[in-house]
Amino acid sequence: MAIPAVVPGTRQSMVPPELRPLNQIPAVVGNRAALHDLLRSVGVLSARPRIFISYLRSEASVLAEQLHTELGRKGFEVFLDRFSVSPGADFQKRLDEELIRMGTVLFIESKNSHKSRWIRHETDFALLHRLGTISLRLPDGKPSPLVTPDDRLDLDDRFFTKIGRLKKSALEKILLKIAAAQALSENMRMNYLTGTVSSSLAYAGFANQSFSSDQVIVARKGNGPEHVVRISGLPTELQDFHALDPYAPSGDSLVISPGRLMNWRSKDPIEWLGRRISVKLIDESEIAEFPRGLR
Repeated sequence: MAIPAVVPGTRQSMVPPELRPLNQIPAVVGNRAALHDLLRSVGVLSARPRIFISYLRSEASVLAEQLHTELGRKGFEVFLDRFSVSPGADFQKRLDEELIRMGTVLFIESKNSHKSRWIRHETDFALLHRLGTISLRLPDGKPSPLVTPDDRLDLDDRFFTKIGRLKKSALEKILLKIAAAQALSENMRMNYLTGTVSSSLAYAGFANQSFSSDQVIVARKGNGPEHVVRISGLPTELQDFHALDPYAPSGDSLVISPGRLMNWRSKDPIEWLGRRISVKLIDESEIAEFPRGLR
């Protein structure tokens, strides 16, 4: 797909009619938020960014709640345990489900956060499952050795009010950095998954492959049937089935995603729908093996 990029002030009438539907995002020089919107509009990034906030409640609840509110206003779906876990829930199971569903983790590194068993669990889980990671280190925060310096933003006292909230001038800059980091980590994870799936197919003899902008690979072995593989960095959702709509494969239709950790309320209806429309759901842990079942 060609996406026209125009300078600010360009009148709609100056853009050829056939290209106007592709250019509905206001273009502002240096506006990275507009770039994120553009990438989401063409399916390179998920339609609604998601983020999991990992923090020590006794030290960073004021900041965590501020970010929860402000990121929500920016269009993010945000998980924060204080608002997102019902009483009596299996806490670790719910955390794991939400970590994989969010796909990106925002760590708030405070003085004693590295001592929290929950934060250690969330960090280990993120690394194990190749989730995106972003870190905000508070002035007295101890950096986690498991979060790379490139993923960390150091904050000092000048950023905060007396009650521990970010000042308005600092807040907007930090929100923009979080959005950029989240988009980058999501894109890197998708590139990794796409490359791994493509290599696995090629190793199994499916050398004829074509790629689309909606994370779909059409693969064929020799003169055999065409198989369509949709790749998702998040657990399978309806949009993954919608992405397969334009294709009429002569072989199998598949969706590869981290489905093993989906909660049953989401997993049961998705699996039921997959069976009804003959779409095979493959967990990303099976990437190396799934091509063996294709003709």
